[in-house]
Amino acid sequence: MTTSNELIEFQYRVMTAKPNMCLFGNLDCKKTAIKAHSLQNSTIFELLSSDGHVITIGISRDENHKPISKWKRIGRNLASTFTGLCSTHDNSIFEKIDKNPINIQDKEHLFLLAYRALYKELHANLAAGIQSQMSYLKLVDAGLYPKGEPSPPGLFATAQLANAYRTQLYKDTFDTVYYEKTWKTISHEVYELHDQTPIIGCSQLFSVDYVRFRDSVLRIILNILPITPNSSVAIFSFTEEESTLARDYINSRIFGDGPLLKYQISKIVIENTSNFFINPATFSKWSKKRKMKSSTTLQILYLNSK
Repeated sequence: MTTSNELIEFQYRVMTAKPNMCLFGNLDCKKTAIKAHSLQNSTIFELLSSDGHVITIGISRDENHKPISKWKRIGRNLASTFTGLCSTHDNSIFEKIDKNPINIQDKEHLFLLAYRALYKELHANLAAGIQSQMSYLKLVDAGLYPKGEPSPPGLFATAQLANAYRTQLYKDTFDTVYYEKTWKTISHEVYELHDQTPIIGCSQLFSVDYVRFRDSVLRIILNILPITPNSSVAIFSFTEEESTLARDYINSRIFGDGPLLKYQISKIVIENTSNFFINPATFSKWSKKRKMKSSTTLQILYLNSK
């Protein structure tokens, strides 16, 4: 019989279970996946890091083994990595933005930034599906839930797998753009942040769950990138079909400039993303209250959505 300690130990192992496969195209690539970066390591993290490290949010467990969000320091070579592309496809797809300065006037550059974030999110969604399914099967094996009958953990696992499937369908649209090189069919709203030291890097597909789009919800990709030592850009990307809904959402959340603009973008990051990284020099200047508030907000909004 499975004991409670064994279940707890299993849950800790499950947290590290992630797919290791190339997600290119129709998932038929058999090459070994590498630790690809969703944010450019050579430029973005060069500007963001201090002593080769950045700050991010990690998921840990409290004394009662419940998941909590916690700030952690991580090496730049490990930050934003995911095992979702082989080296051949990672290099061939993203060479233009990895080996050249980001040009926000270039539609292909903007597309590739969004495309890479989409790969990272699909990998994360697949990991969530795998982890929840593993947990459910372990609970059934332990006799805590009946096999083959609806149960809360079973329904949750099904929902996670369904979300991964929907993300794959969304990626299909971007795959077509990539194959046909119709970069202009993906729309973007770009905010240039001048006189801005490198503070944050972000790359995330997120959904606006209260805005319906066809038989799903509105999805937007957000990239925030420091591009020089004194300037950054925030880029919102979305499909042409979603453009009216996406711009309505963005305009309802961002309507200022200067410090207000940066605050409004930061609020979107906190509410909708988990794949973001902060400059340690900036983070060290935050008050304990600010660090706690940001971490708690993420715990409420992000962990509770899983």
